[in-house]
Amino acid sequence: MRDVVSAHGTWVQRATTKVYATNGSSSKTTVSISEQSVDGLKSWQTDVLGNLTSAVQTVPSSGDWTLSQTNPDVCSLGSLEIRESSLESLTISTFLKP
Repeated sequence: MRDVVSAHGTWVQRATTKVYATNGSSSKTTVSISEQSVDGLKSWQTDVLGNLTSAVQTVPSSGDWTLSQTNPDVCSLGSLEIRESSLESLTISTFLKP
């Protein structure tokens, strides 16, 4: 199911994936929810256990962009920077959560 809703302080396009618990069942279970802001710079993914992963992309005026992703109870991908004009610079930093 797809819809547009207000969530995370912004408008998002939400895709909800549901499956039937057993073959022939009329009851559906939500297994994932994917959301993306209408500007395309933020996204959220919720799994069947309710764990939320989020990502934010920023586009500075220099043309380089940064992608920050936070994973539930695992780690935070601190910065991923790629120069738009060439692949001269690639920085990946991973930080473990305390």
